[in-house]
Amino acid sequence: MVASDISAPSVSPGQSPTLRARQSVVVVAYLGDDASGWLPTVVDLRRAASVADCEVVVAASVACANLDGVEIDVVAGSLSELLTEVLRSRDVGWVLIAGEPCLVPEALIEGLARFQDGRFASVSFLCNAAGTLSFPFPGTPVPWALQGSTPSAITGRLRNISPVPIPTPVPVADGPLIAFAASTARMMPSGWDQGGRTWDESVAVYSLAMQQRGLLNVLDSMTYVHRAADLRPLAGPDPAKDARIARLAPWLQTAVESAVAEPDSPLHLEHRVARAKIAGLDLLLDGSCLGPLEMGTQVGLVSICRALVLRDDVASVSVTLSGALPGYARLLATEPKIGLVRSKGDGELDTERMFDVAFRPFQPDVGYRPDVFRRYARRVVVSILDLIAYQNGSYHSNGAVWSNYRRAITDSLRRVDGVTTISHDVVTMMEFERLPVGTERVFPVPYGTEHVGVDVPKRMPEELGRIPDARFLVCLGTNYGHKNRDLAIRTIQLLRDRGHDLRLILAGPTVPMGSSRLLEARAAADLTGEPVIALADVTAEERNWLLAHAEVVLYPTAAEGFGLVPYEAAWLGTPTVFVPFGPLLEIAGTDLPVASLDWSPASFADAVEAQLADPAVGSAQVASLREASALHSWAHTAEALCTVFREIMSMAPVA
Repeated sequence: MVASDISAPSVSPGQSPTLRARQSVVVVAYLGDDASGWLPTVVDLRRAASVADCEVVVAASVACANLDGVEIDVVAGSLSELLTEVLRSRDVGWVLIAGEPCLVPEALIEGLARFQDGRFASVSFLCNAAGTLSFPFPGTPVPWALQGSTPSAITGRLRNISPVPIPTPVPVADGPLIAFAASTARMMPSGWDQGGRTWDESVAVYSLAMQQRGLLNVLDSMTYVHRAADLRPLAGPDPAKDARIARLAPWLQTAVESAVAEPDSPLHLEHRVARAKIAGLDLLLDGSCLGPLEMGTQVGLVSICRALVLRDDVASVSVTLSGALPGYARLLATEPKIGLVRSKGDGELDTERMFDVAFRPFQPDVGYRPDVFRRYARRVVVSILDLIAYQNGSYHSNGAVWSNYRRAITDSLRRVDGVTTISHDVVTMMEFERLPVGTERVFPVPYGTEHVGVDVPKRMPEELGRIPDARFLVCLGTNYGHKNRDLAIRTIQLLRDRGHDLRLILAGPTVPMGSSRLLEARAAADLTGEPVIALADVTAEERNWLLAHAEVVLYPTAAEGFGLVPYEAAWLGTPTVFVPFGPLLEIAGTDLPVASLDWSPASFADAVEAQLADPAVGSAQVASLREASALHSWAHTAEALCTVFREIMSMAPVA
């Protein structure tokens, strides 16, 4: 989330902010008139204060006895008296007071560095039993936020897992631990809480008075404190106390109900993100692309699933399925963290679960219905892989079909909560086309490239059995026009004319519209013999064999969202020749040992010859592409996606 003007500069996850002054906080354990259960809290507060080099004060009312030998430093009959006494001779920025027994993280105090804006009067903290602010469910106190964990462990995950939230406004401060800004506390007249009030009531009086003065009460959703029932029984509902607090302001009850009940209130948004950080994301992936053919879209979906379930910040991944699970995706049925959700005939899903995010990791189309996924997930995200068919009318049977396709994309972008792209170049194309989505909701998440390796299964296509010893180039991909397969044919002719005994294998399915079929026929018209072999389609094992056994891979594409082929070939030890443009330039970089200068067959032939003449050039090409690939692993993709999902969860929904 983008930091607002009222927040201090955010810190990156894992960084420890420092306070403006080492002694800017004084920590107080305020026992009231009951010392029972307080010793663990005093020990925790002293440990946290020692880490931050802060003073600790133990305070109590007149009636309270010493705490297991711990001396009482200040006697105060009310919160107002306590603040007055603590601030009387101390030049501090914050007074951090525990008014009920609780357990706190060691890094408690350093978190206050995020709240230096002078308009912040109080800071509350995530806590399992904090009235309105109870975590993980607002307004619902529970014995544990995460059973078996500790305040330090939970706080560590909240701070080390992105995003870094901005301060969250709350209708009234609440919880066993409150940080009071010294500058605002000094504004209050003496005896403002009139004595005799409970801790909760006094905190409410203070925070409401601050709000009336135009100041703000906020929640620190990166720090967790725990109210333990074995220190003091968790209080049940107290209608009388709630009524007294409600009478403090005529609008308070409405504000509290709104914060607690509305799923997209700031409190709910931050609680949901914090909950995902400590318990993991529950994700729903659109698997409607899983059909008999395995192309880039299917590779991406399966690879994303495999990478997501390896992360400890992902609780589960469910994949929608409308038909039989294809062989290349069978692992989705064997991974314990992956569930399969059947799509019903009416487009609905056979599940009653509510997920954090529904993600379609490929293009929206005329059949995509964000409204359906919104019934099963709190946020809906799609991926734009490229804008090739959006920009190219020849890939559609007529203008109306093209127009409907374009409208489906623009309508979807208006209705989803976030958009990922597989390269920064796709973002550039989206801006080029002025697509209707705010830049704050668009996130480039480059694909991984290491899903193919030396040890993957390989099988020679049966059609090549009659020429087992042939040396060949391979051009892999559909016969869409932008793949420029005719240029590969003209390149092989040039190479043969230059004396190279090579064949060209075209491998990939044919498409109904916008193909290069006619251009390929024209390019091959003057060829003699059988220099070009077209394979209508290949399995994953056959693709791997072709990439592993080719002399060089030709990749004359002129439009891509990412372009996986050069990296797949490199991991199988084969160099690729392509024009470094757009996403290929973005990922592969500018230091390739060899590249085609343009899309002319002569340039491609020259680049191939350079590698045939000197195998070291081809080896260097493979090494360069592998190095670029290593920077874009599927693990990095999954990490970035989880960051995006939590970021979008922290935003208000689009619809």
